[in-house]
Amino acid sequence: MPAEFPVEALKAKAVAARTYVAKRMGAGGAVNPLHPCAHVCDDHRHGQAWLSQEELKKRWGILHYYNYYYKIKAAVDETRGQTLTYQGQLIDPAYHACCGGRTENSEDVWQFQAPY
Repeated sequence: MPAEFPVEALKAKAVAARTYVAKRMGAGGAVNPLHPCAHVCDDHRHGQAWLSQEELKKRWGILHYYNYYYKIKAAVDETRGQTLTYQGQLIDPAYHACCGGRTENSEDVWQFQAPY
């Protein structure tokens, strides 16, 4: 999610990302054939995207870095400990980089319907 997005959107993404990791770390974790013994990885092609602070400085430039970094950090800090649940269980917080203006029902993408 671009750092320019409103802080409430960044908070929602922080909660979804935290839930994604918590879900994979709980109840035996998730099977990850590309990275055995790892719950998640930082490769955006099959895990959660992650960039170091040095990479963010290169990408945003030093001036924007401090503005964006602390905006995102505040969104993460202000939602600390919050996760998404349904009937007391962590959900699979499916999210994507681009929706093309619409989304699909879960049963139209996967072979099951998610009630949440």
